[in-house]
Amino acid sequence: MAGSAFPHGDTSVVGAALNHTLTLTNDGQLREIRLHLSAASATSEDLTIILHTTAGAIYQYKLLTHDMDTVRDLVMTYNPPVLLYVGDQIISTWTNTDGRNWGYQLIVEGR
Repeated sequence: MAGSAFPHGDTSVVGAALNHTLTLTNDGQLREIRLHLSAASATSEDLTIILHTTAGAIYQYKLLTHDMDTVRDLVMTYNPPVLLYVGDQIISTWTNTDGRNWGYQLIVEGR
């Protein structure tokens, strides 16, 4: 497979909710999701990551739902990777009531 892995949504945010949408401009493969918090979350709230595909609603699904209570670092690796196509969207949300600082990355390999 041609291409190389690179981060998308490589973001550091101070105390705000995570609301991130990545819209694919090239076909690719999702290899990994990474989230680091400044301190472990103390509230039971889900991190939710959804794939909205251009193929239609029947092909849309959750890539991850994870309760962030007591979590400081989260790494989710997909093997095999998730196939992505131009126009697909990865939508990530987390309320972050505790106001933790966070860094977030989606590792996507281009095709």
